[in-house]
Amino acid sequence: ERLALGGGRLIAHYQFAETAAAYPDMTGTLPDLLWRGGQPEEMGDSDVIVGADHWLGTAAPDPTFVQNIQAAAQFSLGVKMAATALEQSGPARIVSLSDGSQRRNFTLGQSKRNLILRLRTPQTGNNGSNPATTLCELSADAASHVIITYKSGRMICYLNGKEVLDSKTV
Repeated sequence: ERLALGGGRLIAHYQFAETAAAYPDMTGTLPDLLWRGGQPEEMGDSDVIVGADHWLGTAAPDPTFVQNIQAAAQFSLGVKMAATALEQSGPARIVSLSDGSQRRNFTLGQSKRNLILRLRTPQTGNNGSNPATTLCELSADAASHVIITYKSGRMICYLNGKEVLDSKTV
């Protein structure tokens, strides 16, 4: 839902309050999120339901967004989410900034019960998967508020306000 960059500056905030063909960035910084693969038939009151047949993405990448994160060498990502099933694998993407399936800047995803972050660094490779970081365990159908902060090789993850990971091995 939000992405902050260096110095606490909010650079994107997408609000999913109702069914829409496009969701604008409330800060006006990044492109709109558009439905890919078709709009879902089912929507929650204040959420979107994504899956293999329908997901959100921008029409084109925004290179300045990636450049700003790389220059700052830090970011925070906040997501309100609920896993509807614990059989997902891959990991199944929740939020991703990537150029295809093998070249990503980051992916927040679900693999079974685990919430996974793949973050591209010189140590983790182009796909950010060597190794991926397991952030925490998820519960089916439970609303979760996840906040991830990364700075100088240190990653901290909060789940519903509780610190669940503090790692310097990223």
